[in-house]
This record gives sequence, C-alpha cells and structure tokens, in this order.
Amino acid sequence: MPIPQFSADLERLYEAAGSPPVASLVKRLRERLKLTGSTEKVPSGLAARIAEWKTATTPRKYTAIHQHLIQILLSDARELGNEGTVAVRESDYRRSWERTFHEGATVEGTVDRCPYRGLQSYTPEDVSLFFGRKGPVEELVTKARHAAVHGGVVMVVGASGAGKSSLLGAGLVPALGHPWLHLTPGTDPVKSLQIQLGSPLTALTAKQVLQTWAADHRTDAVTIVIDQAEELFTICTDKDGRDEFMEILSTLKTADRDGPQLVVAMGIRADFVGAFLDYPTGEAALRDHALMLGPMRRADLSEAITAPARQVGLRLESGLEELMVNELCGPGNDSYDAGALPMLSYALAETWGEREGTKLTLAGYHRIGGVPGALAATAERTWADLNEPQQEAARRLLLRLVNVGNGRVRDTRRIRERAELVDQDVKRDDEQSALDALADARLISIDASTVALTHEILLTGWPRLRQWIEDDRTGLLARQRLERDAAEWAGHADELYSGERLEAAEHSTAAHTDELSGQAKEFLELSRRHQRRKRWRQLALRAAAVAAVVAIVVAAFSYRVQANNADTARANAELGQILAAADRYQLSDPTLSAHLLLAAHKRDPDSESIYTRLLATQNAPLASELHGAKGELYSIAISPDGRTLSAASKSSSVHMWDISDPLQPRELPPLLGHQSFVTSVAYSPDGRLLATTSDDKTTRLWHLRSGDPKLLTILRGHEKTVFYSGFAPDGKTLATVSYDSTVRIWDISTPSRVQERGVLTGSEGPVRTLAWSPDGRTLATGGDDMKIRLWDVPNLQELGPPLTRQTNTIHALAWSKDGKNLLSGSDDTTAQMWDVTDRGAPKPVGLPFGGHTGALWSVTFSPDGTKASTASVDGTAKTWSLADPSRPTQVGETLDGASGQLFAAAWTPDGQYLATGAVDGVVRLWSLPATTLTGHGGLTIPAVSGDNRMMISGSYDGVVQMWDISDPTKPKELDRVVESAKVLSTTMSADGTRTVTALDNGDVVVRELEDSRLVTRAKLNAPTQFVAGVVISPDGRWLAATSTDHSVALWDLSDPARPAQKVSFEPSGNYWVTQLVISPDGHQLAVAQANGEVTLWKIDDLVSPTLVAGGTLSQTSVNSLAISNTGELATADDNNVRLWKVDGDDLKQTAIATGHARTVRSVYFDGDGKRMISGGDGQEVLLWDTSNPTELKQIGTNLTVPGPGHRIAGLTNNGNTIIVGGDNGFLQATTTDADSAARRICTYSRDYLTPERWSGLGLDSLPYSRLCTPEGEPS
Repeated sequence: MPIPQFSADLERLYEAAGSPPVASLVKRLRERLKLTGSTEKVPSGLAARIAEWKTATTPRKYTAIHQHLIQILLSDARELGNEGTVAVRESDYRRSWERTFHEGATVEGTVDRCPYRGLQSYTPEDVSLFFGRKGPVEELVTKARHAAVHGGVVMVVGASGAGKSSLLGAGLVPALGHPWLHLTPGTDPVKSLQIQLGSPLTALTAKQVLQTWAADHRTDAVTIVIDQAEELFTICTDKDGRDEFMEILSTLKTADRDGPQLVVAMGIRADFVGAFLDYPTGEAALRDHALMLGPMRRADLSEAITAPARQVGLRLESGLEELMVNELCGPGNDSYDAGALPMLSYALAETWGEREGTKLTLAGYHRIGGVPGALAATAERTWADLNEPQQEAARRLLLRLVNVGNGRVRDTRRIRERAELVDQDVKRDDEQSALDALADARLISIDASTVALTHEILLTGWPRLRQWIEDDRTGLLARQRLERDAAEWAGHADELYSGERLEAAEHSTAAHTDELSGQAKEFLELSRRHQRRKRWRQLALRAAAVAAVVAIVVAAFSYRVQANNADTARANAELGQILAAADRYQLSDPTLSAHLLLAAHKRDPDSESIYTRLLATQNAPLASELHGAKGELYSIAISPDGRTLSAASKSSSVHMWDISDPLQPRELPPLLGHQSFVTSVAYSPDGRLLATTSDDKTTRLWHLRSGDPKLLTILRGHEKTVFYSGFAPDGKTLATVSYDSTVRIWDISTPSRVQERGVLTGSEGPVRTLAWSPDGRTLATGGDDMKIRLWDVPNLQELGPPLTRQTNTIHALAWSKDGKNLLSGSDDTTAQMWDVTDRGAPKPVGLPFGGHTGALWSVTFSPDGTKASTASVDGTAKTWSLADPSRPTQVGETLDGASGQLFAAAWTPDGQYLATGAVDGVVRLWSLPATTLTGHGGLTIPAVSGDNRMMISGSYDGVVQMWDISDPTKPKELDRVVESAKVLSTTMSADGTRTVTALDNGDVVVRELEDSRLVTRAKLNAPTQFVAGVVISPDGRWLAATSTDHSVALWDLSDPARPAQKVSFEPSGNYWVTQLVISPDGHQLAVAQANGEVTLWKIDDLVSPTLVAGGTLSQTSVNSLAISNTGELATADDNNVRLWKVDGDDLKQTAIATGHARTVRSVYFDGDGKRMISGGDGQEVLLWDTSNPTELKQIGTNLTVPGPGHRIAGLTNNGNTIIVGGDNGFLQATTTDADSAARRICTYSRDYLTPERWSGLGLDSLPYSRLCTPEGEPS
C-alpha cells in the first residue's frame, strides 16, 4: 500500500530536522503550547501517533498540535541548513493534509472515504460524488458536442468559487467519456500544453502533435480542459507567449475531419471575460459556446449535501441539511452568495471528520464551527501566507468590502468595482497580490467588474476581520458616509462638506487616505476648496457689512420666512426618514418600530398620523434584551417563582439572569462545568434544583442555593449527546433523552445520590424531546423517527402504538395543564394538537398549524392553559388562542426581531411575558399586551357600557365573556358563559348591570351582573322564526329584537325575570331587518333593512312606536348604524361611512367619508358625538373627527396592522378607549391617550433604541436623544 502524501511529506521534514527523538518532540511541543497560550491539550500516546503519521495514517483533524509540530521541525531544518530540501511553510503541510485527507487515505480510527472534496475541485474520479449540477452539465455537454463538430472553444464563466473546475472535471469530462488532458496556463501556457501533449508544438505543428498523441492513446476523441484560464492574464506576463497559446487553440479548434474529434473547454473567472474578447477565439467562444455558471438553488444544494453521503453509506442527522442550507443561503433565500460553495464543501468535509459511526451529526457540525468556522480557518491560513505589505493591503481591501452597521443594522457585504479597489499606484502590486490570494482562497468573489466578500458569515465568523471592524467602527462609518456622499453628489456646491462636518471627515480620513476611492478623495478636495472660497466670501461680506445695514433690515422679514420654510422642509424630511424606518420594522421588529414612532411623536406631537400609529403600538409585543450569553441558546427555562431565567448555550455554559423585576433584569454568574455545548435546562417543580444536559453525554443536577448554585451530581449513562431532561411533577423523578435513542428514568428523591430506575428503548432514532403528564404517570417522547411515544412510567413500558402525523423530526412536546391535550412541534414546520384523554388511543385534534417557514424547536402552553406558543428556526415565535383547540388562532403580532433562528421559548408563571432564545445569543423577554383579550374561537362582537367600566363580548363559538375595563390598560375577565348556540349579537345597559344576548336558535337571554358573575334572569323565545339581532335601551328597561320574518319586536324589561313583548312591527316592506340601534337618550330606534332602507322611530311608548323619518340610504345593505347624542345618524355601507340628519320626513346626508379601502362593518360614536370609530375588512380601524357634522375628518391612519379579516370596533362613552373585535377570535383594547402609549413603550423596553441602533438605521445624520428615562418614563 502506498504511503499517504502527508505521511511522506512529514517524513521528509522529520529527516531534514535531523530525526529528533519523538519523545523530545512531545516535550518541546508541550512547552511551545504553554508559551503561546494555546488551550490545545497534548493527548496521551502522542509519541506513538507521531510515528504513525510519518508512516501510514493521516490525522482525522489538523489542529494546533500539528501546526506547532511542523513549526518545530521547520525551525530545526533551518538550523541544520536543510530547508532547501523540503517545503518551507507550515501552510504547505496543511494543504498536503487536506489533499491526502480528501483523497481517501487511511485516517486515524477509520477506513471510510470522505464523500466531500473540501476546498479541492472535483475530478473525473469523483463523478459518483458530484451532485447538484445536472442542468448545467447537460447544457455544457450540448455546447461541447456542437463545438466538437463545428469548431470553437467551450467556456464556463463564473465568479471565483462558483464551481467551474468541478463542473469541467466531474461533469463534462465523464459525460463525454474521452481521454482528457488537464492544464492550468501558469507562467508559460505553451509549455504547459506541450507537457500535457508530450511534444514541443507551434501553431503550425499543433494539429500533428495532437494527432500523434491521440494515436499513441488509441483514441479518436480528446478533451482538453484548461482550468483557471484567467492565469493567462494574472500569472503569464509574456504577451507573446499568451498570443501564441491563443493562436494554437485557434488552430486546434478549426473544424477538421481528418484529426481526432477535439473538445477544448476553459474555466474562466467572470472578471476576465473582457480580456478574452481581445482574441477572436475567445470572442467566438463567449458568443457561441459559453455557459454562465451561477449559484445552485436550494433543491440542488440539498442534493449536493445529501447525495454524496448516501453514496458512501452515510446519513445526515435530521435538521443538519436544513441548518447548512440556511446558514449558506439565509432563511427564505433560494440561493447563496456567489463563491460561497467551497466553504460549504469544506465544512462538510470537516463535519465528516466528526461523524458518529455512519451519521453526520449536528453536534459534529457545531464542533467544527459550521460554515462560519470553515471560513475563519481558511481566512486565517490565507492571511498567514501573505507577507507584511500584502497583509496590510488585504486589510484595506477587506474593510472596503464591508458596509459597516451599528446597533440594529448589522454589518453587511459591500460590492465594489474592481477598478475602484485597486486604484493606488504606489501599492498596486501588493493590492493585486492580496486580491488574488483572497480570491484563490475563495474568501472574495470576483466577477466581470465587481468584487465582494464570498459570504457575510465572514464578517462575524472570522475574528480578525471582526476585530478590525470593531477597532475602527466610528472611523469606518465616517469614511463610509463620505464614500456614499461622494457617489451621490450631484455637482451642487451646497452639497459639499463644510464647517464641523468637513472637520470630522478630515479627522476620520487623516490616517486612511490610501483607503479612500478616487471619487471620495476628489469630493473631499472640492469640499476643502469650497470651504476656502466660503471663508473668502465671508471676509468680503464683513467688509461690506456696514454699507449694507439698511438693506439687511429691509430684507430681514423675507429672510426669516424663507429660513422658516427651509427649517420646516428639513424637519419634515427628517421626520419622514424616521417614519419610513418605523414602517420598515413594523413586522420584523415591533419593538424597534414602536420606539421610532415614539421618536417621531416627540419631534411632532401634533401629527395625527403619528398619534394614531403610536396608539396602535399598545397592542404590539415589546421586547427587552438580556445579553451576556455567547453562542446559540438552545433551551430556556424560568423558575417556578418567576425570579430566575436560565439558558442553555453553545458555549458549554448555563447563563442565568435575575428577572424578579422583569423591567430591570440582572445577569447572574453562569454555571460552568460541561465539556461541550449545553442542550437543555429544566427547573424542578419546587425550583430548588436545575437539570442541565449536554453534548458531553452527561446530565448535571445543581442545587440553587440563594446566590450560590452548587453542583450536586453528574448523571452518566447515555452514550451520546443528551438532548433534554424534565422533572416529574412530584420532583422526585427525572427523565433524560439522548442521541443514543434511549430514554432514561432517574430517581432523584435524594439528589446527591441519584439512581437510575430504568431505560426505555424502542425509539427508531435519536430522541430529542420529552414532556411529563400533570399526574406524573405518563411520559411523552419524540425524535428523529417522527413518532411520539407515550410511556407508562411506573411500569416502564410503552402505551399503545406511537402517534404519527407529522412528517419530520419531533423537536418539541408540551402537555396541557389539565392533562387532556398534548402539543407537538416538528421540523416539518407544523404544530399538532393531540387528544390524550385515553392514553391508550390518542387522536389528533384538528389539522397541523403553525404558519412558520422553518422547523419548530419549541412548543409550550401558557400557565393558564388558554394559549400556546411556537418558536421556529425561521426566527419567529407566535402565540395562539386555544379557545377552540381544534382550530388554534394566532393572537396578536408575530414575535420577531431575533438575528436568526429561534430555538427556545418559555412563559413566565404569570403569563405576562414570553422569553425567547436565539442563534444570536440574546434572550428577548417579550411583554405580551395585556390589552389583547382571548377566549373566543370565532367572530367576536363587543359592546361597551355607557359608564365606560364594563364590556361584554359574544362570539360565533357560543361564548359570552364579561370584562372589567375600568383600567383599559389592564382589562380583567369577570365571567364567561357558554351558550347553547352561536351568538349573533350581545348588548348591555349603560351601567353595565344588565345584558341581552341573541342566539341563532331564536333564543334571547337576559342576564344581570351580580358580584362579577352573569346571572340568567330570563330566556325569551321569539314567536316567529329566529332572532337576528338585539339591542337594549341605555337604562336597561326595554329591548328591541329583530326576526327573520322581517319584524322588530319591543320587549319590556321592567321585571327582567318576566320580560313582556309589547309590540311587533314591520318597519317598511317585506325585507329582512339587518341592523338596530337605540339613541343615547333611549327615545329613538333606528332600523336598517336588507334593501338599504333605514327608518327612525320614536319610542316614547313601547306599544306604539312612531315613525320619525326614513329613506333608502344605500344601494346595498347597511352594515352598521350609530346615533350620536346630538342626533346624527351614521351608516356604514360598502366602503363608505355617511352622516345623516332628519329633514322633515326624510333623512338627508350631511357628510360622507371614503377612507376605507374595503367594506365597513361597524360605526360607533363616543359620548359627546365628537369622535367616531369605524371598523371593516382588511383589518382597517379608523378614527374620525365628527365635531363638524357636515365634514367627516379622518384622524391619522389605520389603528391596526393591515391584513386579512374584518374588524368590529367600539368606542367608550368618554372616548378614552377603543375596543376592536372581529373574526380573529380575540379583542384588543386601545386607549386614545398618546402619553399612555408612550409610557408602555418606555416601561417594557426602555433601553432598546440606543445611539448605536439609531446610527445603524441610517439615521446617524439626525440628532439622537434618549426617549426614556432610566426609570422607564418617557423623557
């Protein structure tokens, strides 16, 4: 068996170093590691392993051990004068290891072949592992066959790192099946071709040489692959040699029936296309036979990840493929950045080195750092290989490829023109060398005219680059702004820099002029000249000042007006910038959007548009951020007393915060001890113990003594990663689940002496999650086999067949408080509710739900069991009303704002907050609006008492709820009644003590409020058909009800236990009555019918109502009616709101409002008739000024987030509270007090809008001022 290349290279170096005793090498290695501060540990048996590396085996990984070993041997070789006999750079040996490793050499501990090529290109020998490029291969083969017959060269054009070499080597060559030659041009391209053909040649002899080669190899078809053809212009400096080479290609590719069929294929970096156009052969190839190679799409990328593994008998752990694709492409994107593909291949190869048996694991991927880790390793090696001037040039180039952000806006890639980057004559050679080295290492991508970082992961994943940015962030921001202003300058002198701005720009560029583009330098110089001219003009003006006094006085007023206009325009423009940013982040970061609206309100407190938008934030979730953790947060738990939050981190530690005051959380010391990343945290029911699980195969139990947590014991037994743990409700039993496919049950009644009770087996793959039933007798588990298993814990056996419905890994489970339901979350992006009342025969409840676009890693029930939460790797969390468990409905806005994937969520015990943990290492403590009221499962219709204290709501799901809204910022449910049929309408007296509800079975139910409970007094049965709607008089003494027989019935409620019908009448014609409303004084009744006719009746006597006026007010049905205390009638029809007044026997329109874009469903006046609220489809809720009955003036904008569904809005009598219901199953209360909205923002997220975030939003040119005091009040 041949010796692996790395072993041969190491053996030669060892001999050049004088063959030192291996034991002495190990000793020197220990000293060197200690001296350099390396954390790498020298493994036992290293001397024997070094001997093996020199002769037979290749290390699984190339670590600091190997790096320092090579450097010691190189130092010895130099001292002995033998450096000329071996490679002299440590990086050469690293590359030798990479080549050997990926070529399938015998690796320590395994004989498997790696199915990925890392940073190496795929060759014809790798065709069985080459996937994801089916389309481009087929297209390229077609072009090649056409060129072979008709003459010409085939070109594959793409960015550096696009996969050109692999497409040619493992795609085209095997598909054609010809003998082939491979060359890169190098410094002498003609000589490179001669070496491959085995004979000197010129343009005149080229065909004969090719024929001879073909004859020698007994073939009538040949493929020549010219890889990295841009070397003709980067490495080959001899123009004559380049011209001769292109002439030879032209001769060879002239169609010739006598010679062998020839395909010449070239791989070309896109930025060199223009250079090839100077040659007829190149121009023809680009015109006729060029393939532009772009990034793979997600489906192809998935195939390129999974198919090679299958070819060699490997499997990928569930979620690994998705994680890799998301890291490369970003959530929601269909492809990756040009040039990023080699980084993925490298990460895959490294992950293979960390495999467990025949599986590539998430744990292994995390250990190698994923794609970011691969990039960082490559970047650091490339940097080390540059000399000092080139390193400085590389630093300048890389920083100019970054858009530096601040605060909320992160750093991003910046695409630059190549000519703009390399435009400094003095250091041009160094810059070009650095550019080429970075491109060769796939760290930057170069196309026809532009340069960009290969992937934005580099900005956070390469510590050196990250440190460069942090060290000069302020200066970089200033120079970035200068570059942008220079590029946007339109030639107007007043746009040049002057005064303090010019001084700041000069200060930030003083030591960095070589980093500025020519355009920026010119702009700065023009600004300096303009400043000098301004100073000269100022001196001249001073000289003329005395003579101009009278003229100045005369012109002062005009100037002041112009200045005021200019100031106003500037202020409006600045305000527009802030509002645009608020709109941009309304859905993706509601907390930031709320703060920006508060900033806008502070600048313009009289703006009605800003006012209503600020009011709408009262129903938005607001987040405060808990910092301190490092790396992804995989699990979150909150102690039963709600005082402490713990988070499991990728950094091998458990991070903790004191949240006893959620408004001012305080970081606590972390728990240390795990040897790898922590996977979960769980509190015991009494809060005295904390269980933590880890990739290190252990579970640790901690005693949480006040201020001094103590490790009690370490639970060992699992053979692989322990994913999750959970305490039984009695606190005496702990369950753990693992990648080893087992569930272990532990007796922790004596936490310091834990005993294993048993092992539950039967799962067909890794077990990821668990949940205990409230009675502690049943355990639910789920994992990679996509099945949920229920276990009888006392008897340690499985209960019935597994639950199967979801189509990917089960990553999360939660049991309802009453034990009747189980909720599961899956990597298939859905959550599923299960009825587990019968533990032996569980069944799904409703359909899977979720609305997420990524895997669900967390599902939880709220403490009161009325809601649930889901958290997904798509970066969002949602809360759901469980009023109807078969049809969960989302409550409020999606919780967004995380920088990447969400892995965990947990409720505080009071249900007021939901904490989420994300890939960015930040815990977000979301204050869920107390003004969002749940409990209904269908169309919800609210009604408010005249004294502003009470509200009743009814829903199509048959639920009636009574609410105390005396404090509209904290509504409280007083009582709930489940009716026997669908609720069509509900109403209440002005004092809130009497309610009436109409059901679709014809019943009308009269109730009174006693001791905060709804007490039924009577149930009326309509004499004809069924009731469609009902209203009660303000004094509660009578009601009006409609019926499907087109009549209206009036009932006397003087004795609520014995209501008496006084009259039933048909308002006008044979049309169904659609709407009723009673005037605030209780003496008038307005009736709307399906034909658009509305009649107004005087009700002084219930027995004989009197017609006051009427008319056809709409060409369609009237959807809602309202009467103000001044007698105006409001109607809603289609998308219009109209006001009417009595004019004799008629109703005369006095005003119309057309602010709604879609159908209006409700109108409602406040107590003094000066304001009106309307709600409709598209989730529109609009506020109106009705102080002038002849003009309806809209106040501001929509009070809710636009979307599907319709809204029914009400307004309290005092005008202070807006109540919104609708078809989403919940209610929202909103005060009309802007100060209250501002206080809520500052109370729950006081420190969110920092100066850094403000600047990072692109608002750095606007002055920042603190919005909230440290005490949480608006400043």
